[in-house]
Amino acid sequence: MLPSECSQPQLPRVAVGGSVAEMSFQTLAPKAVDQVEVKVFFDPSQFPLLAKRFQLHERPNLERASCFFDTEALQLFKAGVILRIRLHRDAKDSLTLKLRDFDSNLIRPELLSQSRFRLKINRTGAHQTQIAKVETRTSNGRLKQVVQGKKKIQEALNPVQKQLFRQYMGSVEILDQLKLFTMVEARIWKWYEKTFPYRLTLEQWFLPSQKPLLELSIKVTPAQAEIAQKQLHKWLERQGIVYDLSKSSKTAICLTTQNQTISK
Repeated sequence: MLPSECSQPQLPRVAVGGSVAEMSFQTLAPKAVDQVEVKVFFDPSQFPLLAKRFQLHERPNLERASCFFDTEALQLFKAGVILRIRLHRDAKDSLTLKLRDFDSNLIRPELLSQSRFRLKINRTGAHQTQIAKVETRTSNGRLKQVVQGKKKIQEALNPVQKQLFRQYMGSVEILDQLKLFTMVEARIWKWYEKTFPYRLTLEQWFLPSQKPLLELSIKVTPAQAEIAQKQLHKWLERQGIVYDLSKSSKTAICLTTQNQTISK
């Protein structure tokens, strides 16, 4: 188990139930959850086996770099905030502001109605993480300039992202302290199997100075989530594929592992 899995920071949480696993989807009212992403992880050494079993093409469907911005002390991450730019090889670049396990009382109702505002659940085993996010996409090269340090990230945030950041963090002053904290190269395959009802996504993340992360996921509606998760587990087990439910977040592993490397 990676260090990040046993030393997660305490993030603001909605006071319902008593644990993340007990959290009800009704917690997120008045806006309904848009999507649930059900995940499992694999040991990175299993990649050749999985590639052969699923007949994956050598070239993935997507190749991208995920660039995370934070302070050296991970002040955003510790507050449950993720600020990420994705640079794609064959698609538009994107800038995403995410809140993880957020306190919904800190978000004004009018933001929930914004068309770019999305609510989702990440689910790995019994662990659930609620996510609020606002994403923008662009092909004008501005986000590449932010990653290169030629522009500040606050110049790339759209009005809804700035408003959400200000409401949740109290101000936008900390944006001046942000830097490119780490960059992760990723390869992504997407495909359908005749014996499984949902589209599968396999992500291979290459962490600096660490073993890669290997994650398989499906995206379903909240009503489908529990049954779909059981279907995924049983489908993998029938094929003798060993999966790991001890991890829950690629981003958390990436940021905390990088932080420990910097601190040494």
